Amino acid sequence: MSSHLKESVAAFSEKFGFLLGSGVPLVPSLETILAEVVDPRLEEVVRQVLGRIGEGTGFAEALAAFPDVFSPSYLGMVRAAENQGILDTMMGKIAAGVREGIIPVGGPALAAGDPTTAEARAAVDRLFDLAVAREATDLHLVPTPAGLTASCRAAGRLVDLESFSAALREPITVRVKFLAHLDLAEKWLPQDGRAQLTVAGKAIDARVNVLPVALGEKITISLLSRDPFRLTLDRLFTDPADRAAFLDLISAPAGLVIIAGPHGSGKTTTAYAALQTLHEQGKAVTSIESPVGMIVEGVAQAPVRPHLGLDWNQLLNAFDRSDPDVLFVGEIPDAETLGRLLKIALGGRLVIASMHADDVSDVFRRLLDLQAPPHLLASAMAGVMVQRLVRKVCPDCATDARVKKTDLAALGWRGDKPRAREGKGCDRCNRSGYRGRVALYDVFRPGKTFKDILAQGHSTRLDAALAAPAAPGRRTMAAAGATLVATGQTTLAELTRVLGSPDQD
Repeated sequence: MSSHLKESVAAFSEKFGFLLGSGVPLVPSLETILAEVVDPRLEEVVRQVLGRIGEGTGFAEALAAFPDVFSPSYLGMVRAAENQGILDTMMGKIAAGVREGIIPVGGPALAAGDPTTAEARAAVDRLFDLAVAREATDLHLVPTPAGLTASCRAAGRLVDLESFSAALREPITVRVKFLAHLDLAEKWLPQDGRAQLTVAGKAIDARVNVLPVALGEKITISLLSRDPFRLTLDRLFTDPADRAAFLDLISAPAGLVIIAGPHGSGKTTTAYAALQTLHEQGKAVTSIESPVGMIVEGVAQAPVRPHLGLDWNQLLNAFDRSDPDVLFVGEIPDAETLGRLLKIALGGRLVIASMHADDVSDVFRRLLDLQAPPHLLASAMAGVMVQRLVRKVCPDCATDARVKKTDLAALGWRGDKPRAREGKGCDRCNRSGYRGRVALYDVFRPGKTFKDILAQGHSTRLDAALAAPAAPGRRTMAAAGATLVATGQTTLAELTRVLGSPDQD
């Protein structure tokens, strides 16, 4: 490595830290350096780093794509500083370390290709093929004393895929980290990255998390389609009454709508279908997400990028000036953001937010825990929808089953003769008896009495009001699930697994 590039990297680090410390945001700082840099190699690197950051990549992750310029030691210090939010103070120290030779520059170039073995590459490709074939949402690689186990989350359940020997544990880990542009030498700190892949003809966005554990590194890969989102509410809602109730909820001209459920309950999918519907109705829709999940055509989706200084507050300020009708927020991170969302909802716009919550009562408890002023919450709240996903009986191995009518009646079913079915297990369903999933919904629209109680902020009275018999036209998730059992679409065992005992809904 030439002394010229060494000085260029030191000067880059020093100036970058100085600009950040002077209050210049990350991207403008890099743009300033790009306009003034002399070294041609560093100029190209900064240009590409800016492009990667513009796609949502973190600063250290963007630098890691250039190991011929930035060594593992350099990247490790930058990553630690970025994680701690002290880039502005640490870059000067990093520059001094480069000049003194304590921090080397120019690690071994990987321009020749992937540093891993053909066997590891084949193994990782095979795992991606298996996961995509099973329509998995996540791929898990966990180190074990014997080596490495791979599993995927399909239909909400972890399914074992393959086990590998100890000799392949490290090569497979390195292969995944290489694909995600992560620091191959870093084994003691968590890392996050992403890779854009084509698997079985499908464009996949793989979001990689590496977590150091006792026996090595545990890798979780979230698999998202890069194709535009095209799922409609008609396909999501199998029951016309549920669909009509939800459409009525999101047709409110203004107010706060919460779409809730536990992790993996499909609430983001429902929210995206709602945004697509609102866009098709001629409404201007904007979303603020961390990160953006899937692209919804016609919706302006803004990712939160704290490493660029683009936080929730700044995006909400920009939203106010963008002439929207609808705002979707992928999460409510804190009390300040919730307060601003309530004011936007009261100002005449529809605000839709997703939330991790078990039921309608839990939604209101969480909102009050976030210090939402009860009187503002009561005025702004348009409604809540809570959902769960249950597995469907595999149609290829389904047989008649017996279920007690009294068990279904206890859940709210009012039919006459149930026609229950269960899957015996076949190759199509991986011997599970289930294939695919269907959603259960509980749509709640607060009336005047409930809003009066909410405005007083009494959580006990709220719970009592919500525990009262369902209002006419409102169907609980238990009743919806009982209907699916009675019509042979799922089983009572699956419904109990998801919802718990009948008295819990």
